[in-house]
Amino acid sequence: MEQQWPKLEVWRMSASRPHHLKASHPTLLEHLKYSGDIEYHLIESVLVKELSEECIAWGKNNGYKVHVINPAQGQGYAVWYYLNNVCNCPFALKWEDDFQAEVDIPLDDCVDLMIEYPHINQICFNKRETMRYKWCEDEYGERYKWMKEQRYFNLMNGKRVPLVVKEKWWFGASLWGTAFIKPIFQYWKSNTHNIFNDQVILPMIRGEKNRRYSASEVEESVGCYIYGKTGDKRMAFHAGRGDSIWAGEFQKKMEAEGREVVGV
Repeated sequence: MEQQWPKLEVWRMSASRPHHLKASHPTLLEHLKYSGDIEYHLIESVLVKELSEECIAWGKNNGYKVHVINPAQGQGYAVWYYLNNVCNCPFALKWEDDFQAEVDIPLDDCVDLMIEYPHINQICFNKRETMRYKWCEDEYGERYKWMKEQRYFNLMNGKRVPLVVKEKWWFGASLWGTAFIKPIFQYWKSNTHNIFNDQVILPMIRGEKNRRYSASEVEESVGCYIYGKTGDKRMAFHAGRGDSIWAGEFQKKMEAEGREVVGV
């Protein structure tokens, strides 16, 4: 019997940067490998009116379902908006406007993993070489090396897929299990990616004490992974680091050009 693949939503968070959308979309058409239907969604947050209008027109012309937040209310709100007002699928690929796929993204294997191993709630596609450890802090503020552990998962089709346990939830290019993230997601006006991890995700892993925790505890409580093996080269290029919205670099550039910046 032929496998029935669930619909997959690719949701692109964007905020007045049409140049990034135009550069990254062709890389997705080339490298997203999925046997089922892909539905593209653009979550456009209006920071600069005329540039967001360009993003909206571009999205409609390229087959996206476009959703507009006017004025922009930050990355966290855009994530919340997608999960609560748009999302209608069990697996959703978060891929921001300024991420460019550099290699094939094996979504068939990733969806199969999430179906066959229900504890897997996130599979990330790295924007840098996958390191063997991550610097973290314990309850005393002492930094330590959190060692990433390698795992291999067998699929019913005979494939053996490598994943690396990740220390917390990631907001970059990643496949999300929506049944897990929808009920627990919260947003803040700014810095949501860090505050959400500190106030929601890490307590789920650590329990009441702000203690050091193991890779096995991450798997049992959250289930977030990086695709591939430690030492693997990046799968996605983060092209927008020079005009970061979060750091305010893009807003400053727009103001210097005499454009009106609205929202946050």
